[in-house]
Amino acid sequence: MWSKGFTLVELIITVGLVALLSVGVVSLLGRGQQQYGRDARRQADLNSMASALEVYRTDNGSYPGTVGWIPTMMAGGYLRVGPTDPAGGGRAYAYSAYYFDTSGNPQNCNVAPTRCPSFALCAAGEKATGGTPTPVSTGFPACGSGSCGTGFNCSYKVTNP
Repeated sequence: MWSKGFTLVELIITVGLVALLSVGVVSLLGRGQQQYGRDARRQADLNSMASALEVYRTDNGSYPGTVGWIPTMMAGGYLRVGPTDPAGGGRAYAYSAYYFDTSGNPQNCNVAPTRCPSFALCAAGEKATGGTPTPVSTGFPACGSGSCGTGFNCSYKVTNP
């Protein structure tokens, strides 16, 4: 007849399956939380860089040109270190300085001697509530090409007021 209870083999298999499922769920949740954390760091970095750019503009009357802006900011003591993405892997912060010509079209300020009254800073995010981060507009004033590193679209943007 039938014996009451479970055999040792059945218990080991059951406990093993529960442990395997638990590890899978915890690893998925952990990775997502890390992505949200890195995205929060990116947004904080953008705000810090925007503050440094505002101090630079106050001191110099204009934002630095798009080309060579990081060395310019570091040489002037506005940034201690160049911006680096928390995840690395090809992601980068993008910066674009621009002005509007007499026809109202945005023009890129490539070098510092050009008066650059506006800027946009962008970063590529990893996580969004709907899944894939939504890219910001690729036109001005949103970081020129919209690229935030090889194969990454910018999904966070900070511009001057």
